[in-house]
Amino acid sequence: MDLTKHRSEFLAIGWHRVKIKSVRDISSPKNEGYEYRYEDASGREGKDAFWLSDAALWVLANFCECLGMTTKEMEDFKKDMPIGRKAWARIEKNSKYHETAEWAPDSEQAPTHGGSKTEEKTRAFETTTSTDGTGPVDDDDPDIPF
Repeated sequence: MDLTKHRSEFLAIGWHRVKIKSVRDISSPKNEGYEYRYEDASGREGKDAFWLSDAALWVLANFCECLGMTTKEMEDFKKDMPIGRKAWARIEKNSKYHETAEWAPDSEQAPTHGGSKTEEKTRAFETTTSTDGTGPVDDDDPDIPF
């Protein structure tokens, strides 16, 4: 039995410098989007999906920024514009599959901090609990009593 034909061609957990190689249209009952496939220098692959709803376009915009797209390019965005561009992708394992967790701009060394996707989502929902345990506190406005 030749096992060399059965090696994983997908990216392992961690940061990987990748190049976007293709895009395809995807859809769900309520949304349309794009799925970008990418690969590292060894040919191992990954993919990430971006939905085109108003509430989710910021994720695609952050991805494009990490790919080095200019403001002018983003103002006239076309789905094939990311192809051929490079960035860092952080892969993590969800309950079942390896998936793209974050993106960071291309550089010679792997990022040591969060990139765009997960960090932004987390920051949007951060709260601080009050010292008496009665609920969240907004540190920016001391006049809010909770």
